[in-house]
Order: sequence, then C-alpha cells, then structure tokens
Amino acid sequence: MRSVALGSVGVMCLGLVTAAAADQTVVYQTDDPFGSPFGVIGFDVGQSQSVAVRFTPSETVALDEIRPWFMNNAAPGIFPTVELAVVEDLEINGESFPSEDELEVWEFSISAIGWNPEEESVISVQQPVLQAGQHYWVRARSSAAPGQNAVWNWAGSGVGMMSICCCPASTCEWSPANSGGVPAVTVLGMPVDDDGRPGDLNGDGVVNVLDLLILLGEWGDCDDGRDCPVDLNGDGTVDVFDLLILLENWG
Repeated sequence: MRSVALGSVGVMCLGLVTAAAADQTVVYQTDDPFGSPFGVIGFDVGQSQSVAVRFTPSETVALDEIRPWFMNNAAPGIFPTVELAVVEDLEINGESFPSEDELEVWEFSISAIGWNPEEESVISVQQPVLQAGQHYWVRARSSAAPGQNAVWNWAGSGVGMMSICCCPASTCEWSPANSGGVPAVTVLGMPVDDDGRPGDLNGDGVVNVLDLLILLGEWGDCDDGRDCPVDLNGDGTVDVFDLLILLENWG
C-alpha cells in the first residue's frame, strides 16, 4: 500500500493508493526491491547516513510524483520520518554530486512494518521543470537514530548512479556519483508547454490573469472524456492543485 505526501503543504494521507495519471511520463525508473539473490536489502537513512540517486530526463517535463521504496529498522509501532527532496546536480572537477539547491522537499513517515518493503508516493505541488539532458538527484535523509531508521530499498536488479553521505550525515560530504546498485525509485513527470512552463494555457508565452480565467472556467471534474488541457497535474480534476501549479509559474 502506498502512502501519499504532498510537497510543500505538509499533508499526509495514509493508505491512499494512487495510479499513474494517463498523461504522466516515466522520467526515471529502477526495478522494484524484489528478485535480488540477496533478498530485500537497502541503504540506511538516518543520523549516520544520507542517500541520493541520480537521474537525467530524456525530455523536458514538469516534476509530478516520486515513488521510493522503503522498509523499516524501527521497533513495532514506530514509523521513522524521512525528508525526501529533488536537488540539482553539482559538478566539481568533472565529478557529479548532489547539491544543496532544492527544487522541492517533502517530509513523511514511512508506512513499512519491519523489512516488508512499501512503495511510498510524494506528489509535487510546485511542479518544477526538469530540463532534458540535465542531471538531478532524489535525496533522502533523516534524523532517526541507528536501529530506528528507515531503509531505502535497493533495486532488485539493474544499476544506476548514486551517492552516499556518511558518518555522520549532518557533517559528511557526498561521495562522487558512482555506478552500481541503486535505491528503488520511480520519478514521474508531466508534459510542459513548448516554452518549458506549465500554466501558459493560451500559449501567449506568459502565465497571467488570462490563463487564470481559463482555469477557473474549467473548474471541476474532467468528465465525459472531454479534452482537459487545464488539468495541469493530470488527475482528472481541475482544482486547487492545478491552481497552485499555475501560480507557481506566474509571469
């Protein structure tokens, strides 16, 4: 069962299972945690270690959702809190590192009980634009003590680029990106307008009151199979979440 957290608004909806919206694009996807000859294993996320996985969009999209897999080191009844973020890449002497330039940040309590992996979900409210060919990172960190921390599951197969900040996480330095086993995660995006900015509903290159009026005029469910270009997050409804996306891109 997947839990859903909304970025930047501090809302957590336990037990809400979501399906991918029809217009969502898979930006990056590892395998799930199952099928490894080592069983389900993972990377500790807590006081002693932070973890990040790098991805590179093949097309320009607006960030829409991230689905990481976690399990739980803590005692029964304890559900560690994780801070998840999408950050920009930092290049130093030709090597790639997670930067401190955060595009969006979420905080949520994992739902896994013991070493039974659960796929979580964080929903982007700001929908920052991810440029094709540029590196980005999904970063996970936590203040949980050792033995009471979340574990970001290792993808059951496949390789990717990752970085670890270790010992202790609060003062450590990130390792350069290296290829190998990676945390299990899916990054989903939404198509953007030709100018790379969602919310320009009339195509004039500016997000302003005219686009706001178009959105308000289509408020409600996108029913009867009608075309719904103002449904900016592709969830089938024109509502406050689409309004927030439009306002984020104002100007």
